[in-house]
Amino acid sequence: IRSFSKLKNYLKLYLIGNGKELKRVRSLIRELSLESRIKILNNIDNNEKRYFLNKALFTVLPSTTSAESYGYVQVESMAQGSPIISFDIKDSGVGEINKNQTGILLKVMKNIKDCENLLSEAINSLFEDRERLKFYSQNCLLESKKYSSEKIFKIYKELFLNL
Repeated sequence: IRSFSKLKNYLKLYLIGNGKELKRVRSLIRELSLESRIKILNNIDNNEKRYFLNKALFTVLPSTTSAESYGYVQVESMAQGSPIISFDIKDSGVGEINKNQTGILLKVMKNIKDCENLLSEAINSLFEDRERLKFYSQNCLLESKKYSSEKIFKIYKELFLNL
């Protein structure tokens, strides 16, 4: 949200989800006077989520700590052709999914302000470069096929059979 607040006023942000941070997120949106530019979509079903991910220019996974162990939203986004901006979080699978062919993978900085600035720059650069956005979108659709349920089940089946 702080990264988004540094961007051009005509950009809109849709936050999907709910949870323990929702109250703090709403408070920060009010504090930064971003109510007209940020919409929170919570309690939406999978079809609605797919719709929004499909319509998104790109998806941002702003987590910078290993509490985000995988970032499943990246796979969901890629399956809809939505490029990703995320951080290469140590000891997580986030960087394994977003490999700079499906979006922008940022380095986690020690100072959170530096992370905010990096994220703002990445959002702005991707928004401004429609050719790169198209390239990432095409790669997302291809890369997401690696994570289909059929392929994952096959991998697990082989794993268990070899135990």
